[in-house]
Amino acid sequence: MAELARAVGERQATIVVANALAAQQWEFLLAAGALAGTRDAWETPPLKSYAAWLDDLWLEHADARGPALTPNQSLALWRRVIADSAEGSELIGHAGVAEWAAGAWQLLHRWRIDPAAERAAPGQVDYRAFLGWCRRYRERLSAHRFIDRAELEAVLPPRASVEGRIVVADLLDDYPARARLFAQLAARGASIEALTPPSVDGACFAARLADAAEELRAAFGWAKQRLLREPNARIAVVVQAPARRQQEIERLAAEWGAPLEADLCWSEGGTLAAEPTLGAALDALALAERETPYATFGRWLRSPFFADEGDERFVRARLDSELRAGLRSQLPFQAAYRCGVRELLAERAPASA
Repeated sequence: MAELARAVGERQATIVVANALAAQQWEFLLAAGALAGTRDAWETPPLKSYAAWLDDLWLEHADARGPALTPNQSLALWRRVIADSAEGSELIGHAGVAEWAAGAWQLLHRWRIDPAAERAAPGQVDYRAFLGWCRRYRERLSAHRFIDRAELEAVLPPRASVEGRIVVADLLDDYPARARLFAQLAARGASIEALTPPSVDGACFAARLADAAEELRAAFGWAKQRLLREPNARIAVVVQAPARRQQEIERLAAEWGAPLEADLCWSEGGTLAAEPTLGAALDALALAERETPYATFGRWLRSPFFADEGDERFVRARLDSELRAGLRSQLPFQAAYRCGVRELLAERAPASA
């Protein structure tokens, strides 16, 4: 790892990882040695997600088609293709179908399967529709000289090459199109190596306990013993459904005291909206947003925190019940408010209005 950090720091190697989060984690890992020493600064290394690295490689060797479509641009084109098709008129909506079609298109290209060579069986109505969408999607790409991101691994020109070492890390989902691209680059002289984490020997033990509460208490006892014996140990207590047991976890942490109370970090907790008063306040603030749905206004009407007079609580709840039975409840709140809700609220619950 120290040798890799030095090579990356000297721009002799580029690390390609699965996604942007993995890139950030690797950056922290490689910078740890430099930042813990006497250096005042550390240059950000050439460390990229696989998608970003593929984009850079394409732009370096691209033809007249220019950059690949972004995921949102691809989805917009898929939605248009599906909406303009004969099958599109029979669909409730196009957004979900477009995401499904885009995912299937990417999967076919990853496994080097040409949609144009596929044929649907007589009973495969959905597959036949999908193949038709693929054909029209390909026609629109060609007509506008677009390149889809899923095609990059297959269409990178033969002259594409990379300099220096390419270190691949955390790319767990291997597939033929990627393997072929790496093989082609290696055949042209690129140095591509895979970085795998060292194997770790671990021990697994099971304990039979009375119930979930006793299990959690035993886990806290084990964690405290480990931390007292090894203050710098890294410990994780994995709890099923931690959101429902957050208060129990916090109570046990406070009961056990140091070092658990200060050192344990729980990855999931309650949100502000889960607190009734704060949730009601957030609902009230959300009403100012243009696209806030009517359901938020319904929660505001049923909330007990915005009515000074007790009588209006029942009036507001009844008003919400009536409004939910009408078409206005299908509109965004501000549109419904302009379509008579304002006058109804002023008439039924003037103090709340």
